[in-house]
Amino acid sequence: MTAWFAALVTWWGTLLGPGDTAEECLLLGRLDAERAHAFVHADVDRLAAVYASDGLRERDVEVLEDYAERSLRLEGMAQLRSSCRVVERDADRVALDVVDRLGPTRAVNAGGAVPLPTDEPTRRRVTLEESASGWRVVASR
Repeated sequence: MTAWFAALVTWWGTLLGPGDTAEECLLLGRLDAERAHAFVHADVDRLAAVYASDGLRERDVEVLEDYAERSLRLEGMAQLRSSCRVVERDADRVALDVVDRLGPTRAVNAGGAVPLPTDEPTRRRVTLEESASGWRVVASR
């Protein structure tokens, strides 16, 4: 799959689902696309544009380092959203109720590609906070 097509699939896949017309849900879609780009390009530094702290980035960094150690890269990663709605909002913080799942993703190395297991939709509460460097994820549970 060409890089531009993978980017289009990633971008579009994060913008699906009811409630995505809310500005905050579109914002989460952009952060999800940024995270997917970091994974597909094995760019740990890019995760700083998604998460508010190193502690929040840690799990993703560990996954990326694990893939790199095994000479694997990802293709097609996207969050497929079923729903998103704002549950709390103030001037610089918003909490979202989100139901999504990982879309079709493959782990690729010199020997070929293996599809990652599919998962069921998961409900999460994602909290975003605005800082001097923009909106970032401060919590996801």
